[in-house]
Amino acid sequence: MTEIASISLLKELAQGLPIHPARAIVVFSDRVLAKVINPHPNQRPGKPEDFAAITAFTLKFCSKYQIPVELPPSGPNVYDHMAQIIAQINGQRSRILNGVIDSEIDSLLSDYDSGVGDTFGIARLNAEEKKKIHEHIENIRALIESSDLSDRKKKRLFDKLSELTKEVDAHGTPTDRFFGFVSELGFVLGEFGQNTRPLFREVRGMIQSISRARARQENISLPPGDEPLRLPMPEDNE
Repeated sequence: MTEIASISLLKELAQGLPIHPARAIVVFSDRVLAKVINPHPNQRPGKPEDFAAITAFTLKFCSKYQIPVELPPSGPNVYDHMAQIIAQINGQRSRILNGVIDSEIDSLLSDYDSGVGDTFGIARLNAEEKKKIHEHIENIRALIESSDLSDRKKKRLFDKLSELTKEVDAHGTPTDRFFGFVSELGFVLGEFGQNTRPLFREVRGMIQSISRARARQENISLPPGDEPLRLPMPEDNE
């Protein structure tokens, strides 16, 4: 009857523990502290066989799952031995959970970086892609400045380029503004004269980088050198 009682309490304390061993032993020690060592006045604190069962379980658990904590192998009596073990686990909980927390943080960062949730239309640009797109934007800006466009049209395009500059450095870059800028530019492309081809090359390079980054994010393949949105190749007037 004594053995059944001790195992019954142990099962209650060990029920529904977290899957990760480090988290499990910390939760288990918290339960022992609350229900056995510092119980509610109306609760039974436990019997020697309970303390022995809890101690044996804790020592075997920590040994089997290599929990990074040093536990006393014995004590003056079964209760004190159990209390020392639980105190040791609670006192070193930060050390015990350190690897678990690091792993969970890395997992969260990985999930965030890979775009958990709805990332349709998002490009994750690497450092080289960001650098290239910034260069394309500045070259486009210079070509617009030297064009014969009206000040009103220039200002509208410059405002949109400023928005694109901010988007490039974001962790996730929405691609719709880049495609929208290309559409906007298409209405005035004929007003660039001899700068039409250079402008075309810069815009095409920018869209290629954006499209490839988005395709990578959405796990689709694009033909080499291709992109989903194309500007019509300007005719050679020479």
